Amino acid sequence: MREIRNIDRSVLHYIRTQLVSIWGSHLTVKDGHPNDLENIELPTVTVNYVTNARSPREIGTEEGYDSIYWHFMVFARGKGERDDIGYDVYRLLESGCDVHDFSSGAIGGRLGKLQFEGISYKPIFTLGDSVPEGERNRSVVIARAEVSITGA
Repeated sequence: MREIRNIDRSVLHYIRTQLVSIWGSHLTVKDGHPNDLENIELPTVTVNYVTNARSPREIGTEEGYDSIYWHFMVFARGKGERDDIGYDVYRLLESGCDVHDFSSGAIGGRLGKLQFEGISYKPIFTLGDSVPEGERNRSVVIARAEVSITGA
C-alpha cells in the first residue's frame, strides 16, 4: 500500500509542477474530484487515483502485473483551453514520471520511473448553458501505468 501511495503522490507532484510551469499559477491542480462543481475555480485539473487491477501474465497461473489507473479531469473556461490543457496532460504522461519516496510526508529520494500506457483523451460534451460552468468545458485523460518501478 505504501508503494501505491508513493506512486500516486509522485504523479500528483509531477502533474502539478509541470502544468504550473507551462500554464502559470492561475491553473490549479488538485488531488481528487471536486465536490462543488458550480464553484470550481477555472482552470483546474484533478488527479484521481481510480483503482489498481491485476492483469494475468499467463492463463492458468496466479502470476500477473499490477496496473494502476488514473483519471485526470480538466475543467476549463472554454473548449480551446480545455483541449490545450488536456493535450498537455497527455504529453506529460507520455514522458512518464519519476517516483519519489513520500514516506516522511515531503518529497524524498527517487525510487524509479513510472511509464504510462493506454493513455486516452476524451472531451466530455454537455447540453447547453443550463449546465454549471465548471461542467461545461471539461475533459478526461485516462492513463494506466505498470506498478513495477524501473531504474532507481
